[in-house]
Amino acid sequence: MLEVGGYDTDSITEDIDFTMKMIDHFGNSNRQFGYADDVIAYTPPVSRFSQLLKQRYRWKQGRFKALFKHRRVIFNRDAKYTFSLAFWKLPKVFFKEFLMLIDPLLLLWIIGIIHHFADFSTIFAIFGLYYLFAMATFIPEELKFWERIRLMMVAPLAYLILYVINIVDWISLMR
Repeated sequence: MLEVGGYDTDSITEDIDFTMKMIDHFGNSNRQFGYADDVIAYTPPVSRFSQLLKQRYRWKQGRFKALFKHRRVIFNRDAKYTFSLAFWKLPKVFFKEFLMLIDPLLLLWIIGIIHHFADFSTIFAIFGLYYLFAMATFIPEELKFWERIRLMMVAPLAYLILYVINIVDWISLMR
């Protein structure tokens, strides 16, 4: 923490900014940055939809600022960064945000196709594509075989369950 100068005070999502700052400085080839699921943190929950919108807006804005601030990591060929991070994971974040902008249009288009042709194969094809995309997300990771199987089984359900958050994120992105 001292070597990189600690937290920056200009960030509204200091955790994302600090992680990107550490990755930018040290790289991730010889260092590992990950999610700690055993951390105990206290944060006030949101109780209204308007609070959820404000929270997601702040998170989305903070993530974009942090990614933009450390954009030199994206597509960087320096050996201190893994190919997976520089050419897949970070670019995917920006691509997903672009897709989120057109998500409502895609959803209306899909509903229109299903209604017009009375054919549910479109839904199955979309779930199949999402499933492949979700699998490709964790294939580069060093996961045990059964962890991969479990993630592959849950991946299609995640799309349905998290769609509410996508709606909130879309509203935040538009804002």
